[in-house]
Amino acid sequence: MNKIMRVPLKVSIATSSFIIGITSFIGALVFLKNGFFDPVLAAPTIIGMFIGAQIGPRINQYIKKDLLLKIFIGVLIYIAIRMLLNGLQLKLI
Repeated sequence: MNKIMRVPLKVSIATSSFIIGITSFIGALVFLKNGFFDPVLAAPTIIGMFIGAQIGPRINQYIKKDLLLKIFIGVLIYIAIRMLLNGLQLKLI
């Protein structure tokens, strides 16, 4: 979004993070419906997301654009690798 549509970096990161969150939420609903969801394990994640949502915008005001870009790229690469490894493990079993 930043390179092609010329959306400001911080806005495109917020939008991408929102989409990742929606995707995660839908995945959690699928697990819940199939009985693979443990609320006791999910509670720390929800608390962490809430704390991050409170702290993130405050840090965003002071962080430099280049550092933010590097952090976001690192997070996206990490998520992509985890998804790839999880997908390959499911197909191998």
